[in-house]
Amino acid sequence: MISYIAAFRSRSQTMRLFQVAKSRGIACSIINTPREASIGCGISLSYGQDSHAAVKNLVMRGDFNALIGFYKMERTPDGKLFVQRV
Repeated sequence: MISYIAAFRSRSQTMRLFQVAKSRGIACSIINTPREASIGCGISLSYGQDSHAAVKNLVMRGDFNALIGFYKMERTPDGKLFVQRV
């Protein structure tokens, strides 16, 4: 299974992006940032691959200066999680 996260240095910016994305009809959620990523404030915005362009556009057009980056997460059939910056 593949999903994406937007990771921030600020919990408040993560929450604000969640609210903006939800108001635009983007399916997303707040998750604990996976320890495999070892980045950020501890929470991230999670969303599907089909929403990546829309979420990236929201971040680039908004005032989200605490963005660390966007990451692709993929869980293998044996349960291992791989996190890669995109």
